[in-house]
Amino acid sequence: MKIFKTILIGIIILLSLIFILIVYIDVKIQKMDYVKLEEKVISLSENDYIQDYINIALLGIDTRIDKKQTKQSDCIMIISINPMNKQIKLVSVYRDTCLEVNGRVEKINYAYALGGGNLIVKSLNENMDLNVSEFIVVDFKALINFIDTIGGIDVDIKSEEVKYINFNLIDLKYMNDNEFESIMLNKKGTQTLNGLQVLAYCRVRTIGNGDFDRTQRMQNVFKSIIDKLKTKNIFELNDVIDNILPQIQTSFTTLDLVKLFPEILQYKKYDIVKSLGWPYSMNAFVKDENIYPIYLEDNVLKLHKELFNDDNYVVPERIKNIGEFLLK
Repeated sequence: MKIFKTILIGIIILLSLIFILIVYIDVKIQKMDYVKLEEKVISLSENDYIQDYINIALLGIDTRIDKKQTKQSDCIMIISINPMNKQIKLVSVYRDTCLEVNGRVEKINYAYALGGGNLIVKSLNENMDLNVSEFIVVDFKALINFIDTIGGIDVDIKSEEVKYINFNLIDLKYMNDNEFESIMLNKKGTQTLNGLQVLAYCRVRTIGNGDFDRTQRMQNVFKSIIDKLKTKNIFELNDVIDNILPQIQTSFTTLDLVKLFPEILQYKKYDIVKSLGWPYSMNAFVKDENIYPIYLEDNVLKLHKELFNDDNYVVPERIKNIGEFLLK
C-alpha cells in the first residue's frame, strides 16, 4: 500500500511539473509573433538519419523603421543541432544564391518577400534535400536590442573594417530615426560591441570578398552570441528570453518548445563545431552579383557529408533536375 501511495504521489508531482512547464512555455509563446509552418514544406528529405537532427532556419530581415514592411532576408542561416553529441553546425546560404523558388529561378533572399518564412523553408528543403522544420525571423531592431540586453559581444575587428563599420553606423542611426546611440569605432582588434555596432559590422560587404566575407562576419557574431549566453545563468537567460521574444517571429509552438526544453537546459554543453558557406565557392559562379550553384547535386552531396557525416548519401533525382533547371 505504501509503495502504491509513493508511486501515486510521484506521478502527481511529475504531472504537476509537466503542467507548470507547459504553462511557462505557453506564456513565453504568447509573447512571440507566431506563424504556422505548413506541413507540405517540411520533411522533404527521404533520409531517415536527418530526423535525428534539429534543423532551424534563422532569418535576418531588413525592416529598419517599419517592422510591418515585408523585406528580403539579408541573413539565411541553417542551425543544425545534434542532441546526441551536443554539437551545432552552421550553414549560411549566400543571400544572392539563385535557386528554384516556386518553379522559378529567384534569389533565395527574395523568397521571404514572396512568401515569408514558409517559402524560405520550402525552398531550402527542396533545393538542398533538407528537413528544416522551424524558422526564426529577427529584424534590425530585434538584433540590436538582443545584443544590448546581453551586455554586448566580443568581436575581432580588422583594420580595414573599421572605416566601413563607422559608415554603416551613421547610416543605421539615420535609418532608425536616431533611436539608438551610435558610438564610432576607433581601433582594430577584439572589442566589445553594442547592438548597433554589431549590426553595422554584419552589414559590411564592400571590402574583401563581398557577400562571402559578410556571411563569415554573421557567423562570427552568432558564435560570439553563443559564447556570451554560456556566461549567463538560467535566471539571467530567462530575462534575456523575456526581452527578445516580443520582437521575433517564429514557427515554434508550445509543444515544439516542450520537446526541446531538455536540450535548452543543457545549453552550456553545446559547441559550434563547424560553420559553412553554401553553395561552396569552388562549385559556384557569380554573374551580375547573382550566385549560381554549378552542378547543384555536387553542392548538396558535399553539404550532406559535412553536415550529417554521411559518406553514403545519394543525391535524389529531383535535386539533379533542379540543378539542370537552374543552369538553363
